[in-house]
Amino acid sequence: MFVVDQQNVEAELGVTNDAGFFHLEKGLVAGTYQIVVRKQGYVAVALKNQQVTSKEVTQLEVPLQALPSSVTVHTRPAGARVMLDELDVGQSPVTFELSEAIGDYIVAVHLNGYRSMGRRLRVEAGDARLVDFGELSRLSGELSFNVAFDQVDASESAVLMDQLEVELDGVRLPFGASELKTVKEGEHSVRLLHPLYESKGKVVHVANRVEQVLNYKMTALPGRIEVIVPEGLTPKVRLNRQDVKQVDGFVLVPANRLVEFELRIQDHLTMLRRFEVNPNERLVWEVHPVPIPGPVQEQEWTVPYQGLQLAWVGAGGYQMGSPMSEPRRLPNEGPQTAVSFSRGFWIGAHEVTQAQYYRIMAQRPSEILGDALPVESVTWEDAQGYCEVLNDLERGAGRLPDGYVYRLPTEAEWEYAARAETTSPFAFGDYADAFKGNFRGVYPVDARVAGSRGPDHYGPLPVGSYEPNAFRLYDIHGNVAEWTADFYNGRLAGGSLLDPHPRGEGRRIAVRGGSWEDLATRVRCAARDEIRADTKSNAIGFRVVLAPAF
Repeated sequence: MFVVDQQNVEAELGVTNDAGFFHLEKGLVAGTYQIVVRKQGYVAVALKNQQVTSKEVTQLEVPLQALPSSVTVHTRPAGARVMLDELDVGQSPVTFELSEAIGDYIVAVHLNGYRSMGRRLRVEAGDARLVDFGELSRLSGELSFNVAFDQVDASESAVLMDQLEVELDGVRLPFGASELKTVKEGEHSVRLLHPLYESKGKVVHVANRVEQVLNYKMTALPGRIEVIVPEGLTPKVRLNRQDVKQVDGFVLVPANRLVEFELRIQDHLTMLRRFEVNPNERLVWEVHPVPIPGPVQEQEWTVPYQGLQLAWVGAGGYQMGSPMSEPRRLPNEGPQTAVSFSRGFWIGAHEVTQAQYYRIMAQRPSEILGDALPVESVTWEDAQGYCEVLNDLERGAGRLPDGYVYRLPTEAEWEYAARAETTSPFAFGDYADAFKGNFRGVYPVDARVAGSRGPDHYGPLPVGSYEPNAFRLYDIHGNVAEWTADFYNGRLAGGSLLDPHPRGEGRRIAVRGGSWEDLATRVRCAARDEIRADTKSNAIGFRVVLAPAF
């Protein structure tokens, strides 16, 4: 408390006690004074014209009004909801005044995704307090990892661990980074990265204040093999007998294990190599393809990709037609003609099947369907068309022997191959029944052959259903009759012929071998028949030869 006299001189009188009382022990000289009451945090009060008389006690009661107090709250980030006790006072940063200044308060802040924080605050009258909560802590948990490297022992794993990184929501972090201890609560995508190994990504839910251990098995990154082939060639790749595709010009190969690499290029020999690559290793295989070689004389030949097997028939000669003494002989089987071939040729071991015909012609003309059955219901032109396309394919691949082409056999070639150096009515001898081939009846017709009736069925059978002749030709007798390259003539030439060309004139085409609907007498080696070139029958097919071109 202070007193100001008439000369405006201020003097301190004293201080109130804790109860707010003050007693002036030494009196003032009587007169008029101004009494000033001051207290920190309160508005000062000036009592003017206070009369002090001698020998009297002057009693004053002075109510004090507290000065306003303020509190300012800061957070990082801003925007936290600020609570004073249970009162919402706004979002940080915020400054608010306290009407009742003196007291203890709880200031708390709440921000979505962050941990709430609170402080006890003592506010005195007139205070201007700053409460800075600083950086708020996110609602977060900790991620830790249990890592195993596939096919790697513990000592090697320790070295590999040094190169690990963590990809958290697309952001790369060092393995063991501090950020992994305070991962925001919620769902996150997590993946481990390594220059030589890979892991599957995971989606994990992180809970507040919870440590989550993630188990990862690191598998070796595949090696990459770049296959370089000559321009214009397209390789097909098989890995451990499974088809695989190239990715950006590379074939991906499992690391740390031996794999079989198979390379196929159309019309070239298949190439095999075995590789064992390190993780993420890049190898270059510069390929020098070797074309599939063509047929070799005196050896059997299978046309690549067509499954068409051909038997070799060597040069030589025979008597074409049947002798007068052969039972059931017809006049068109003579006169017998001495035929010689100066060069050997290949002839189909089987009649062309429906599957083989479809591979080249992309058609299924047969009436009685089955991939292994001989193709039938094809005209003479259809059969020749098949041979022409086959020639184009094999010529393009460089596999046609000089001077040779695929075509229909001449009558002379057909019978030479069918007889296989025999002179009997059939390649298998003088007697025939339905157990020898796909035809009807017996030969000779008066023969008493046990069980001669044979199987009872309709239509052709799968090629190769019966025993072959000595040249390894199947179904020479029966199954389907076979187109030849010759126009039909009612008589053979007679005399002797060397490398005879096919007859080029006539109205009908010569067919040989008989069919499933013919009697045994009509499937003899010498038996001949004539058919219109445009005929389609489920009893007529063909086989091909690879023989000298005319």
